[in-house]
Amino acid sequence: VDAHDHSAAAAKRQLDDFDKHTRKLQEQSPFCEHKHLEVLRECWEALVVASNFLANSYIAAYGMTEVDEKVRIGFESRQSQLQVFVEQLNLLSGNITASHAIKSESDFQARFKRLRFCTVAIYNYIMQVESFMNHHFD
Repeated sequence: VDAHDHSAAAAKRQLDDFDKHTRKLQEQSPFCEHKHLEVLRECWEALVVASNFLANSYIAAYGMTEVDEKVRIGFESRQSQLQVFVEQLNLLSGNITASHAIKSESDFQARFKRLRFCTVAIYNYIMQVESFMNHHFD
């Protein structure tokens, strides 16, 4: 749970310094457009939401002592997939404003496509875990 709290806090700091990060990104990259900045904001917002969600879902998983094994495995599988996308998004967004991260327009565009994909995947897995919990634990 502490790791997720730290992850959420780090993403929140990125959001708090968003204007500084966007200025730096715009200075370093002639390819940066408004849509890229929105993707970056959405990715950091998703990291805050997902980190908080994971911390709470792990607490829920801990309480699954009397649940059918297949149900528990299904829940843990969705949790682990969400965790994978959170880690990927952390890696992709962590050094986005570093000068070495932007080599060419195609690299830049590919990085932002991956950021967008992971952001959408995070929200999809959150919905799956919520749906799974609502279905099996109401």
